[in-house]
Order: sequence, then C-alpha cells, then structure tokens
Amino acid sequence: MAVEQHGNAVDLDQLRKAFSTLPIAEILGIKLVEMSAGHSRVALRTRLEFLNTDRILHGGIVLLLADHACGIAVRSLGPYVSANLSLDFIAAVDGEVDLLAEAAVVHAGRKAAFVDFTVKEESGRMVARGKALAIRRHQ
Repeated sequence: MAVEQHGNAVDLDQLRKAFSTLPIAEILGIKLVEMSAGHSRVALRTRLEFLNTDRILHGGIVLLLADHACGIAVRSLGPYVSANLSLDFIAAVDGEVDLLAEAAVVHAGRKAAFVDFTVKEESGRMVARGKALAIRRHQ
C-alpha cells in the first residue's frame, strides 16, 4: 500500500494502516502500539518457533522488530528507505515474552534521517539498542 504525501505532510492514519497490515507484521504478530511524527513503538509476543538451537530468541526477530519500528518512525516524516541498521545485543531472550521496540528520529534532513532505537522486554529489561540510517527516496 502506497502512503500518500502532500508536500512534506504524511497521512499518519494511512501510514498506520499500511504498517499494521504488512504481511510480515501479520505473520509474526507485530502490533503498532504508538506512532507520532518521528516516533514509534511496536510490540511482539515471542513464540517458541522463534527460538534458535540454543533455545533463545533468534537475533533476526529482534532485528526485524527494530527495523519495523525504525521504518514507521522515519516514514512518518517523509519518503525515506532504510540504508543501514546497526544493532547491539545486550541480553538474550528466553522463551515466550512480550517485546517492545521504540524508535525516535534524532535528525531528518533533505537527504537522510538518523534514528535511535531500543528493544526491551515488557519488564523493562533491555534486549538491544542501536541506530539506523534512512535515505530520502525521490518520488
């Protein structure tokens, strides 16, 4: 679903719907908790099938959740696409837990935007943190 943009304004309701109905979000169960200009929070209840051979959450799930939050935050400001995402794992996730990823745009310019993010367990325990770079897409 394409998100309409009028000048520099993004239709946040349309963006909310677009990200909430993405097939990958529906398959994994990612829920949009909060969204405003330059900010987002998304949640995911982990499942046993998300665990790796060590019986901890696969790192790719954490990365995907962070990327989803960053994408929402940056797209709320304009037509940006991901260029780089750097994630530091802080703690392993055991079993089925609720995760919350929060992303905030710290700078959005004509060519690029920079985003900081965290991924935490519902208890507040930090799982990962990082930064993302997005490039403005020409329309």
